[in-house]
Amino acid sequence: MFGRLSLWHRLTGRGVLFSFLIMQLMVAAPGARAQDCVTDVATAEQMYERGEWTESIDLLKQLLDSPDIDAECQKNAYRVIGMSYVAIEKEAEAKTAIRELLTLVPAYEPDPTFDNPQYVQLVQEVRLDMDPDYVVPGEEEEGGGNILTWVVVGAGAV
Repeated sequence: MFGRLSLWHRLTGRGVLFSFLIMQLMVAAPGARAQDCVTDVATAEQMYERGEWTESIDLLKQLLDSPDIDAECQKNAYRVIGMSYVAIEKEAEAKTAIRELLTLVPAYEPDPTFDNPQYVQLVQEVRLDMDPDYVVPGEEEEGGGNILTWVVVGAGAV
């Protein structure tokens, strides 16, 4: 009986230690997941730049399936997925990714200097589908034009 008690105490002691270690991992896990996200998105962007679009999409879809992924990571993942689908000419899938991106970040605007022109155009199309009152940046509104243009032209004419 003394041997069993000793075994019980050893198992209980290990159980407490094991529980403590699991709790420590759970506390540390969000930071680790955030770092994994940054790494995975960076890897997917490199794949995109190398023309490995399908592999980039697969990696990011796995990432998006993981629990507790933050909005910033989702935004970056959907952006690269959208650009990758544009690259392989899968417009419907690209629009779905862009719609998810715009749902997460309604004020998102692509960067026309760095982003693929077809991707930029598709983001604008999806945004117009989601919000018919949206005005594409750089386009003039009916009747008024761009006030900055009027100020610059007016100042130059004086």
